[in-house]
Amino acid sequence: MKKKIILLNAFLILCFIGLVCFPSKKPDLSNEFEMQGLVWNTVAYYYNPYIYWITYGPVNRKIITKKAGDFGSNYFLMKAFYNGSPDGGLKGNDEKQEKLLRKAINEVHKKGFKVFLVPFVDSQDYCVFKRWILNEDVWTEKVLQWADFAEQNNVEMFAPGIEMNLIFPEERIGNWFKEILPKIKNVYSGSIATSEHPYLGKWEAIDNAGGFEGYDCIGVSLYPWEDYNGKNDIKSLEEYGDHIYEKAKLALNTAEKYGIDCKIVAPLGMDFWKGGFPDAQARAEGFDAALDILSDLDFDGVFLHMWMSESDHKGITTSVGNMLKNRWLK
Repeated sequence: MKKKIILLNAFLILCFIGLVCFPSKKPDLSNEFEMQGLVWNTVAYYYNPYIYWITYGPVNRKIITKKAGDFGSNYFLMKAFYNGSPDGGLKGNDEKQEKLLRKAINEVHKKGFKVFLVPFVDSQDYCVFKRWILNEDVWTEKVLQWADFAEQNNVEMFAPGIEMNLIFPEERIGNWFKEILPKIKNVYSGSIATSEHPYLGKWEAIDNAGGFEGYDCIGVSLYPWEDYNGKNDIKSLEEYGDHIYEKAKLALNTAEKYGIDCKIVAPLGMDFWKGGFPDAQARAEGFDAALDILSDLDFDGVFLHMWMSESDHKGITTSVGNMLKNRWLK
């Protein structure tokens, strides 16, 4: 085991040296979308003291930015992530997270990428497993902290969370979005987006209260599944495409209603495929079909989830990346 760890560390060091000493020129993009975005990392939880270093440390920064550039991306969705708790609180280390995120943002800016920053707790632990609750005041304070951080670090786009309509009660979520928007604007001058869940009537809970009004960009979080009650899964590219189209139209109609020009899918993922977790090739085919639809519908941006590798996010599998090269590079 020790030998394997030594070899792995040596491999990562060599990768790091190669990326630093022999950087590649960023290729010309096709500009299929204004925001050809990728989710920085699949990590969703603060679960050990080194997680921020693992996620935003120098080795990961070099590997991810190199591959994202090779695949034609120009934007990263980066998370300030936490664990929740049964009493409504949050677990994380702001000092470490801010320090490393600042370095990561500075580095990607120097390499020509833009940043979409989102404070984040994983919704499934609130909505599906129901292990946690979230105190509204605690989250509002945290959002404003990161909005101020985004302003200080010239972040191009910011959202007050992802799938908050799965976390906060339906009777509050629309008003929460209305109430927090002017507070964000007081500390942040960039583009302010939403990134919300379009299933189970949760989108309508925001819309019915006028909660999308005033935002610069309407974002929909898509993880296609034929039946979101957990009974079925997507079984064909046709089903996947129909699903993407239906939910994308929901976002378009909402944007038109509120006079919002910017539409994004953030993030775009795949949950289940023919009874199981989609492999890299299935994901590449699904994403390719989805991008066709979103491009035809004139979406401004998309941020892909799990674009490198299912196993360790370091690019062992490049099916999605190869597909993106054909679309996002000239």
